[in-house]
This record gives sequence, structure tokens and C-alpha cells, in this order.
Amino acid sequence: MKPQAGLNNIGYRHVDTITVHNHPSYIPRDQVRKKANAQWVLTDLVNMATFLEPHVSGDGNKYKTPVLTSLTDYLNDRIVAGGFKKVNGVKQKLADVLAIYKGVHYLKTRSGGSWDDDFGANVITETEAEVWDALVLSRPE
Repeated sequence: MKPQAGLNNIGYRHVDTITVHNHPSYIPRDQVRKKANAQWVLTDLVNMATFLEPHVSGDGNKYKTPVLTSLTDYLNDRIVAGGFKKVNGVKQKLADVLAIYKGVHYLKTRSGGSWDDDFGANVITETEAEVWDALVLSRPE
């Protein structure tokens, strides 16, 4: 497994055999190494979204402890790499994903902004880079 460029600081790992279209085999619970650190891969995020969809509340940003506990169990039944996830780690990963979503939503809806689902902000020219830098300074979150 090799780290994916640019994503090392947010805890994601690239696994060559895992894609949106190619789901891996899950490790049976009794074969997951107890002392292994939890790892997050694309499949975990897909499974998280699938599980949470029927539990979305009004703003879609807050989930009660029983839902997060059930989500953690759901994810731990579907381990691809690493060890078991803990409720606090799942809660933090969900917060990270929602923060990314809010940032992309802001970029998609702000006046004069653009977002491409394949290329992101797609900053190419020096002028676009200056606009991007100013935007990042004004909204560091």
C-alpha cells in the first residue's frame, strides 16, 4: 500500500486494487488484527454514506451516539485494511468528510466560483491562483 499524493495529512491511503467500481473482499472480524491501527480507504467512505443515508436529519450534519455506534459496527464488519475503527475515530472522519463537502459546496455555489468533479477547483492560470489564494485566506476552514 502506498500513500496517495496530497492526501497523507488527512489519513487516507491508496490501495491499488480498490476503486469505486471494484469493491474488495472484507476481512472476517475474527481475522482482523486487534492491535492494528484503523485505516480508511475509499470503500469505507462509500459504506459510511450508504449506512448514514436513511439516518439523515434536517441539516444532515449531526448524528446521535446510537447511530454512530451502529455505523462503527457496520464499518467494522466491512474491514478492508488495518484494524477496527472506534466510535470517536468514525465521528472525526465523518466531521472531516462533512468539512470537505461544505468547502466544495461553497465553491460550487459562490458567485464567480467553479468546481469540477473531475478536476476540483482546476486552478490553471496565475490569475486563478491569486483568486484561489485570496479565497483560502478568507475561508481557512
